[in-house]
This record gives sequence, structure tokens and C-alpha cells, in this order.
Amino acid sequence: MNISALTLNLKLYSTNLFAYFRKVLFAKIQGEKELEKLCKISDAIKEEFRQLNIYGDDSKPFRPHLTLAKLSKVKWNKDFKKHVRSLN
Repeated sequence: MNISALTLNLKLYSTNLFAYFRKVLFAKIQGEKELEKLCKISDAIKEEFRQLNIYGDDSKPFRPHLTLAKLSKVKWNKDFKKHVRSLN
């Protein structure tokens, strides 16, 4: 499967931000068509890796998201800490 063809006209939408254990700031992807495209891209990449014998079993489900920041690298201030705490 041509992976680059799958990424044409890919638009990602999100309405919420989340913090994973206050370590990673991420956005969940919204929209059924976009999620379908991301799952197809993931499947195509996994298949390419399998064919090259560089991909093992992946027992975790694919959860499309957009990582925005690694919070351990962010310069913390009081206001930012309050916002991150309010996300969860």
C-alpha cells in the first residue's frame, strides 16, 4: 500500500487537551474519517515493517493522538502547572 497516498488531504481535528500522568501533553483526534485514515496509515506502516522483519507483535491497541509537548522539557511556572492539573 502506498503510505504517502494515504496522507494526502489528511486534516486532524481536536477539541480537548490531555496530560498523561503530567508527563505528556496531547490532543485526542476527532472525526470518524480522520480516525479511519490514521488507522489505515498505521496498518500500512505495520505491514511494511513486518515485510522488512523489523516489527514485532503489537498487542496494544492503536490510539490516534497528537503529542504536543513532553512536559518534562517544559519550563514550568505556576499558571502552566494549574492548567495541566485541570486537564485530568
